[in-house]
Amino acid sequence: MALVKLKFFLGSIFVAAFTPPKIYTGTFLHSDSGFHPYLTNDLPEFFFQRSGSNQTEQRTNERRPGNCGDIPLPENGYLGSCSKDISELWATCAIHCNSGLYQTTRTNNRPFKVRCTPQGWQRVDLEKDSTEFVCRGPCPAGIDQSGVPVQKRVSVLKQLGYSEPAADRSLILLKGLVKTAYTGATGWYAAFNFHNQLPENVSFQSEDVRVAHISLDRHFVVFEAKPGRLEAVNGTTKNVQIFKVQVSGISQSSHVSEPGLIDTFFIPHENIPTGQWTQGANMECHKSARLCLRSDSEPLSRNIFFYEAQMSGELPSWHRVSWRGDSGLLDGCDVGRDLTGGFYDAGDYVKFNFPMAFTLHVLAWGLDTFKAGYIAAGEYENAKRIVKHGLDYFIKCHEMENNVLWAQVGNGYVDHASWGRPEEMTMERPSAKISQQAPGSDLAAQTAAMFAAGALVFHETDAQYAENLFLRARSLLDFAATYQGKYSDSVPAARDFYNSWSGYNDEIVLAGAFIAKASRVITPSSFQADLNKALTLASTFSIGSGSEFSWDDKSAAANLVMYEVLSADNQANQASTFEAKFSGFVQALNSKPKTPGGMVHISEWGSARHAANAAFLMKTAESIGLNSGYGTWAEGQLNYLLGQGPSGTPIVNGSPGSLLIGHGSNFPNTPHHRSSSCPPYPQPCGYDIINSPDSNHWTLHGALVGGPRSPTDIFNDDRSDYVTNEVALDYNAGFQGLLAAFVQ
Repeated sequence: MALVKLKFFLGSIFVAAFTPPKIYTGTFLHSDSGFHPYLTNDLPEFFFQRSGSNQTEQRTNERRPGNCGDIPLPENGYLGSCSKDISELWATCAIHCNSGLYQTTRTNNRPFKVRCTPQGWQRVDLEKDSTEFVCRGPCPAGIDQSGVPVQKRVSVLKQLGYSEPAADRSLILLKGLVKTAYTGATGWYAAFNFHNQLPENVSFQSEDVRVAHISLDRHFVVFEAKPGRLEAVNGTTKNVQIFKVQVSGISQSSHVSEPGLIDTFFIPHENIPTGQWTQGANMECHKSARLCLRSDSEPLSRNIFFYEAQMSGELPSWHRVSWRGDSGLLDGCDVGRDLTGGFYDAGDYVKFNFPMAFTLHVLAWGLDTFKAGYIAAGEYENAKRIVKHGLDYFIKCHEMENNVLWAQVGNGYVDHASWGRPEEMTMERPSAKISQQAPGSDLAAQTAAMFAAGALVFHETDAQYAENLFLRARSLLDFAATYQGKYSDSVPAARDFYNSWSGYNDEIVLAGAFIAKASRVITPSSFQADLNKALTLASTFSIGSGSEFSWDDKSAAANLVMYEVLSADNQANQASTFEAKFSGFVQALNSKPKTPGGMVHISEWGSARHAANAAFLMKTAESIGLNSGYGTWAEGQLNYLLGQGPSGTPIVNGSPGSLLIGHGSNFPNTPHHRSSSCPPYPQPCGYDIINSPDSNHWTLHGALVGGPRSPTDIFNDDRSDYVTNEVALDYNAGFQGLLAAFVQ
């Protein structure tokens, strides 16, 4: 049976058949059906739903990123006497652990980083088990945005259960564990996200909670605790209680969805009566102003979740994709350098740094330009940490003192010869670099632009980190301009996958422009010198207008940013040159064919990606004062991708739908994507899956798929067709910023 999970920032619902619950003490549980261990924050005893065998494996000599070998833990903190019997684990660890010691523990082949403390094992930087919440963005009239100060908080822990009394899921039982975070808390809300719209006849029965609100789009249900139920016990902060909700009247197509896509789940209230909700534009808020549901920001939330699914390396504590674990922990060992981290490119597991740098640059650019949209959606910090995960990886890749930049980890042909989980990779993953002797001006300059954009994002909150990024941006631009050459000539392993067809002039001009853009904000005293340098580079490395915005061709973006920085310096004459070039890009877009529904069709490979990236540039152009019609055009493209274009919709599996996985009631469900297609470990995962008509086992929420090959609205939802059905980092970069731009 498929395992479906509803995951929240503070809680998740697992959907699977299981045997009756059993109480264990300890912190680990092995499950054959896909349950993964949860490490409690401070509870010596905890409840688990038992499924399959009960095992725990302790490994004390794990391979760690950068060490490239087995490094034993210090004897002083080694759990040598810890029993594998989880009933003894907690007490034994409490005696033998020393504070601050780290160890990786694997259960069911899923790794978790944990910390050894005198109180026992704890998960590192565990997600908050409580939250303070105010209304996100502009609240509807009559609602105080600050709300009532939150002093009493309630949270739900992650280990939740699900059962199926009816085979067609017309009756389900949701079970959760509530932990009171503070004494005196008298109630809480729980907002649950359902995959499809709930029918009018759905009903909920519970002795513990009652329905407070069903959202207008009928995807979210808000429960509140009934008076006297699950209240805190005075004098303790470790009270754990179970709540149950029976749901009836839903169908197979209305199952509980996978990810946690709103960040308000279990929060306190003062026993406010049910039903006091105010509706605003794209928002519904309870009168307490501590619980708001937004409909317009849901696709943005999903898209951020997609990037978490693509993460490589040791996963941070905030990572929310349950079916992903640590992977690629030996990346760079072949060259004696820590090259762990970053993101897997698409449905495969190669780290192609050229498109990855483009992706991170555009994500950071969108974060800076449309920051208000991210904040209004409550997603700014989530998006920011995705960008930082990528920037940290590129810092590892950049040997600034040697003019070396690592360009790739993994071999495309070797990688594509297998189909499985990234956590189980055994193939060779060779590392490749560019240098003075093997130049790559395009990759170096694109990475420089990425670092400059990152500096803009972080300069207000982490000046030292931003300074490091900016220093690297300047260094890489000099490297690119001095040692000229195409990276794909120096890295043959990249040539058949991401060849630099357009050359490197566009990246060099883009990097010069973006460094000037960042300089104006971060180091105003050097802005004029940086602007003059950008002008010199634009003259030396001449570019045209461009007819697309992609990982290969950034001419249109370079011209747009040059226009922006020159306009900011009141150099209207020079700025007009680049405005004219950008107008040439717009004319090229207008000359392209469109699908009947209105999506511009630039290329057969990743057509939806091209439409989204072009729309991102058009909306950005409007935001800096160019033609307001550009924004209207961009909105039409976005609406099409989400299922309602200017003159029609995508046709997915024979019916109107969206091209964003997880959005709406009909969307692609067989993306060409290995990890989401694999069933829970230890079930086998191999190439036989690629031709299976079944949906991917895990819903890859937030991924924009490739799109139709030709100017048609009919989308071929076929996993084996990687031209139309693959998802990739660069497919979603401009798309995410575009989503943020239209969050009101």
